[in-house]
Amino acid sequence: MGANFAAFLRTGQLGPLTLGMAPSAVELQLGAPDARSRKHNPLILKYGPLELAFWSPRSQPPQLAQILMSVVHGLGELPPALQFDDLMPAAVSRFNDFSRFVEQIGVWPDETLKGDRESSILLPSGVKASFIDGQLSALSLSKRERDLNRPPVLTDEREPSIGQVRLQLEEARNALRLGLESAAVLLGWAALEAAMRRAALSAGYKGKLRVQPTILIRELYALGILNSQEVQALESARQQRTTIAHGLTSAPVDRQAILQIIQLAEHLLSD
Repeated sequence: MGANFAAFLRTGQLGPLTLGMAPSAVELQLGAPDARSRKHNPLILKYGPLELAFWSPRSQPPQLAQILMSVVHGLGELPPALQFDDLMPAAVSRFNDFSRFVEQIGVWPDETLKGDRESSILLPSGVKASFIDGQLSALSLSKRERDLNRPPVLTDEREPSIGQVRLQLEEARNALRLGLESAAVLLGWAALEAAMRRAALSAGYKGKLRVQPTILIRELYALGILNSQEVQALESARQQRTTIAHGLTSAPVDRQAILQIIQLAEHLLSD
């Protein structure tokens, strides 16, 4: 099974690849790279037009910190696991075509910069599309070095009890039964964030800083607590929750997606 272009733009997950993976896990999925850097921090693995950079923060094992895909000369040399099975980027390689496609899949850019020669579109997933003379030149996703040098840390201060989180989940179910889908998304997501923080605390993350949901999701995936399908579903749900919370136009709410949020939160609590 290959990768899905729309899913990559929405979630930042490229087939089996997601930020935070170890080099060995990447090679298990993609095979031996075409080239490997001599330096180990960062360690660079190249697969045709794809370049993967790994950083080792504070003597920790190296983590996938950047995915850079050059699309100028085509993507035919990508590993089979990364071949797009829905749409090739070449089909939407012009700036305006790419913008329309992003809207069609229900994604609203966080930032759009259009210059005389160089332009870019930054999506909520963290994927950045770069253009030269209006033509798509690269797709990238990176984890800022400062985040790697400051590992995710949490505190149980002011965290709700399991009973309080379960009560919020029941409120989300009640809202869904009453047809209040937007309210159900907000309530369900709030409970899910609390459940993810509890899961991260159980995994050993301590300290005084709150962790952004996108970082939590990636760390829980790296720990094996979340699988790739759950990561994609959570990123889509996070983006919809953001559009609702900020009063932006969003795609119709999927009731099954809300139930999935609630069920995942309950699963994390039970673990």
